[in-house]
Amino acid sequence: MRRSNEHSGFGLRPLAAAVLPFFLAANARAERFTIDRAHTSVAFEVHVFGAEAEHGRFGRVTGTVSLRPRRNQGSVDISIDARSLRMNHAALGPLIRGGRFLDVQRYSMISYKASQVVFVGGEPARIDGLLTLRGFTKAVPLNVTEYRCATREDHDDCVMSATATLNRSEFGMTGYGAVVSNQTRLTIRAEGVSVEPSRHEANVNRKNAGKN
Repeated sequence: MRRSNEHSGFGLRPLAAAVLPFFLAANARAERFTIDRAHTSVAFEVHVFGAEAEHGRFGRVTGTVSLRPRRNQGSVDISIDARSLRMNHAALGPLIRGGRFLDVQRYSMISYKASQVVFVGGEPARIDGLLTLRGFTKAVPLNVTEYRCATREDHDDCVMSATATLNRSEFGMTGYGAVVSNQTRLTIRAEGVSVEPSRHEANVNRKNAGKN
């Protein structure tokens, strides 16, 4: 019940996705999760002068995930505060947040929304969603590279990492083409906490109700 390939990402090497928690096992854990902001990140990676990799990470990510593998249904709704970007080289931060790239003063939020999740063996394998960035909305499928869940006494929690490759020019970021690569790797690494009782808690509640 575990898939683990790599932890990298949109340079994002941790969201990966984000990247989202995108969890749920075939034996029917909770189906709806809210993202734990303290343990979720979205990251990206670009190359400078054709060689050196530069990484950025968004620290403020919120959202929900729903996974129903037995029905082959799922949805993802993630919001990213573009102003929370941090680069591995701090000097690049103002450039990437500026008007030639993310333009965070005009477009402070980035979103990823999906209403279709592809399952393989009861686990999410691909998320087909729409990325909205700088006022442009494009289809960007995410490939799930890690997925694992655990049942706690009062809730379920799951971790998922997913990655995608996109061209920044498709989202209006055409500046510095001779210096910064057009191709960008995006990674969402997300941890989610169930918004419904875990199986353990549900069983305890049923037993207690039977005693009354």
